[in-house]
Amino acid sequence: MNKKLVLKIILIIILLCRIGVPFLIFSYPLQTFLLTIILDYFDGLLFNLLGFRWYQYNTIDKILDYWWYLFILLFLRGQTVFTIGLILFIYRGIGQFIGIVMRNEKVYLYFPNILEWFFLTNLLFPNSQTNILLLVSISWSLIIEWLIHKSHLHLISKYIFHQEMKWK
Repeated sequence: MNKKLVLKIILIIILLCRIGVPFLIFSYPLQTFLLTIILDYFDGLLFNLLGFRWYQYNTIDKILDYWWYLFILLFLRGQTVFTIGLILFIYRGIGQFIGIVMRNEKVYLYFPNILEWFFLTNLLFPNSQTNILLLVSISWSLIIEWLIHKSHLHLISKYIFHQEMKWK
């Protein structure tokens, strides 16, 4: 089997996992979060290695991200932080829509993925003050979005896989 075919098969498996893994959130929330982050990274790397254009990858990635965010929202349902989660879900959703339509990743700097990090901080520190968790989540998400969408710093692909991520 040639390398490109193997990469395509792996990409399909990862995309299918990105669809299926969120169902695990109700039994294994932290593990599901970690697995989702890993899968999200590797599909981008594979799309890049296979020569897809950025907007093709971005459209699929943001749809799968939104799928994951729906499960986060379902997980938060009934919790005191649900309203904040819903606001963050809508906020990011608006940004994702604009980013896909405009084909401009810089939009994500203005609509950072706060929801995912807010979810994580609530898992790790469930008895902490919500405003502190929200502040940490906003700060961290801004750093992450800047690293990905402004600086294009892809440390894992560069130093572990020795592969620069340059999109068409």
